[in-house]
Amino acid sequence: LLVVKPLIEGWLKRPDPHPLCGMVYPSDPRFAALDAVEEARGKAQVGGLASVSAYWALLAAGDDLPQACLGKLRQEAVELIAATSLTLPAQLREEPMPRRTQLELLQEAFHLATAADEVVPGSCQRVAGLLLRQLEARGEVPKPRPSRPITKESPAPPAPAAAGDAPVVEEPARSP
Repeated sequence: LLVVKPLIEGWLKRPDPHPLCGMVYPSDPRFAALDAVEEARGKAQVGGLASVSAYWALLAAGDDLPQACLGKLRQEAVELIAATSLTLPAQLREEPMPRRTQLELLQEAFHLATAADEVVPGSCQRVAGLLLRQLEARGEVPKPRPSRPITKESPAPPAPAAAGDAPVVEEPARSP
């Protein structure tokens, strides 16, 4: 019995859950999504604004993850956004860079801070105000963020059809 019991327990042992969420096991389809989040999280913790932005985008799209885990990860991401955004004005003073790059960094940080403040109210309000003052000091106003990021891989959205136009249906080519 002493020999058989450890063998049976080892055979029946459940696999370890994901390190970021104790509710997701390797057989769960969300496990791969959490792996991607974990990789982005690691980069965001040591990287700059771009890596924090990529991490936030994954969390914003991760509504299928368990809410308890997602809430904890989003709170951590909000803290990363605030910390990274607060270092931005000093970075702009110390590192020479073109004005356009400065404005792009400030715009991105402002949008991240406002998005984080929407998810966790009051979390980045101070940071967003600081970034807004930085933009205003450079004679800029916050530009509206695109509804979805457009990359070279993603096609441009189709142009809206006129009111009276019927949709064009392409028929497949017929072989003779």
